[in-house]
Order: sequence, then C-alpha cells, then structure tokens
Amino acid sequence: MGVGICKSGVQTCLPGGDAFGPCEGEVTPIAEVCFNGLDDNCNTLTDEMPDKDGDGYTICDNDCDDSDPMVNPGAYEVTFQVVNNNCPYPNILPGVGNGKDDDCNPATPDVGIPPDCPSSSKKSAVTPLDLAAAFDLCLVAPENPPQAQKTPGIVAAQFRLADGTVPSEPTLNAMQNAQTAVLEYYGIHSPLVGPTFAGLSTGAMRDETDPTFLPTNPGTAYGSLTSAPVEYLAANGGVLPPPWAPPASTAYDSVLLRLAIRMPTNVNTFRYSFRFFTAEYQLPNCGQNDFFLALFNGQWAFLPPDKNIAVDNTFNPISAQSCFFPSCVTPSCTSCPAGASALTSTGMFSAIEWQTVDVGVIPGELVNFDLTIFDVENAEVDSAVLLDGFEWSWRDGCIGPPNL
Repeated sequence: MGVGICKSGVQTCLPGGDAFGPCEGEVTPIAEVCFNGLDDNCNTLTDEMPDKDGDGYTICDNDCDDSDPMVNPGAYEVTFQVVNNNCPYPNILPGVGNGKDDDCNPATPDVGIPPDCPSSSKKSAVTPLDLAAAFDLCLVAPENPPQAQKTPGIVAAQFRLADGTVPSEPTLNAMQNAQTAVLEYYGIHSPLVGPTFAGLSTGAMRDETDPTFLPTNPGTAYGSLTSAPVEYLAANGGVLPPPWAPPASTAYDSVLLRLAIRMPTNVNTFRYSFRFFTAEYQLPNCGQNDFFLALFNGQWAFLPPDKNIAVDNTFNPISAQSCFFPSCVTPSCTSCPAGASALTSTGMFSAIEWQTVDVGVIPGELVNFDLTIFDVENAEVDSAVLLDGFEWSWRDGCIGPPNL
C-alpha cells in the first residue's frame, strides 16, 4: 500500500466485538488506465502499458488485439485468403478476408475487393500525389503522428531533379505541365490496374493522338542539368553503369518522383510494374543516353547495393543502351522479335515489355522510393516510362532475392 493510487483502508470493530466491519477507504491495484496520469496498478509507473505482442503498439495505442503482432493500427486490411503459398507468388482468394480487423479500424471492410484509387486523365498541374494515385498508391498517412495514428501510406510526395535537388520554378512548371501525366491510355496501351497509369518523360509525356504531342526526335529540351542520383553514382564507381558506352554521370531534363512511404506492419513485400519507351534506340552507336531508375532505400537484406529496383531481363539498368528491346521500329542492336506494334501512336522507336518487380520490405519501415527518368549525354531525343500496379503483398515463407 502507499504506492500509486493504492492505500490502506480502515476497518471498525462491529458492536459486540466479535467481528470487523467492511474496510473503508481502501484502494487496491487495478489494470492500468490509459492516459489518466495515475499509477492505477500501483507498480510505481504511470500510464505504462506493455506491448504484449511486440508489434510496437499497445492497447493505449489502439491495438485492438495485443496478442497478434499482425493486428494493429499500422497494418493494412487483408481482404483475401492465401489458398496455396506457391513461391514466389502465392495463390490467393480475393475478396474473402481473413476474419481479422487487421488495421483496428472497423470502418475498413474485411471482405470485398478494395476499390481502385480515384484517378482520371490529367496532363496539366499534375501533382506527385496525382501520379501516386495513378500508380495505384493512394493511401496517405501523417508524417510524425503519435503512435496510435501511425498508419501506413504516403507521408510525403515531391518532385525533385535527378540529384535530389529542388527544381526551379520554370523546371517544376515543365514537370507538372509537360513531363508528367496521368494517362488512361498511351498509344495502344491501357493500364494494368485501375483506370490510369502514371507517365514520366524526358520530353512531353504525350502520345501522337494528343493535340499537344511533341516529336520525340529531335525531342524537347527543358533546360535542366544536374548529376545523376548521387548515391547511385557512388555505388557504381562514380559513373552510370555501362555496359558499352563511355563513362557519364550527367542528367538532362530529369524528373524525379519521390514518395516517402510508411510500410504496413503486416506486409513483407511490395510489387510494382513499369514499361520503358525510347526514341534513342535508332542512334547509330546504341550509345548511352536516357535512363530510368527506381531507387528504394529500404533495409531489406537482398536489395542491390545501388538500391536500384528497375532492371531489364538481362539484369542491366533501364536505359536506351540496354539493347534488350523486344519492340522496335527498325532492328538495330537486337532483332526486336516483337516487332513494332507496341509502338503504335506513341511516337517512340523501341520499348521493353512490362516488367513487374517484387521487393522485400521491413514491416513498418519508412522509406523513400525515387522514380526518375533523365537524358545522359544531351537533352535531345526523348524517352518515357509508364508506372502502374503498386501493391503491398504477403509472401510468407517466400522471402528471398527479388526478381531483378
């Protein structure tokens, strides 16, 4: 007694002297009450609450099941069941849920197919969040909230130049009104998921059906010049990786979409898809030029040292010198077995197929995901990349090197 709110009481001898009456005024320990400023359980600590399942959330942080580390406000509501966990891609039954309130939010349904991100065609005043929604990531989360409000999603979205610096007003204007777009189609291509995909370009992010289309060769120069991403260069000896071109490290007409994302506490993987188009392919020497990089600074053990999670089927970075272009107008570096149909109305001369990448994450980590496209040797001749199908996923027992 005498610890916290606990104190002794007083019992009075009953008339007749053979028994005591009830103990008056006694306060005994009770379960700790959140945020009342009292030591309710009388253990010398105030408002403490154990995290029984070790997920970083206590009952006082709105953890609705402190015995299950996969259930807390930082989780993502699971609306499917794993039917057969065939690695690397488990077979799932969508829309049925797992019978848990994973995110401790009764308003989030456990069953049904999650709706597509609200998104429609937009080619001017494009914002980073517009592109993220077109990319199928539209969950937004506070940046520095109390633990109970630390939910998954985008905590910041910004435009940057390739080296991470803030663009000037004219350069930002070019990014928002020409070099980026939310698209419902690109040439003959439609989105993989949802109503739109995001597009980034070193020139005008338009196809030949658009009245504001600009020829991709000689291309459009917007006047910005920086280095390529600094950390990527540092991990590759200070230059952009060959294989064949002379060393280079510059970035003309770059646009970088930076998404700071808090990962859900109950996922270990995310997936995204991209497709790269370029007009550089017909250059006589197949030299080094336009690059697309996807730099992810998470802590997963299998991330490549340079953090780039965008490579082609030959494991080279995505660039106009890749020489792995199944689709092209005129064969040059390779035979282009897919022909030119994929290039219809794009104004481009070559393209790779859609690439889908699975990347491991540390549950609950906050990461930057930098998606950037840029010219290398000059500001001439344009390239573009389509981004689609961002998805958090679950691969229990399937964690290993990415399909890079």
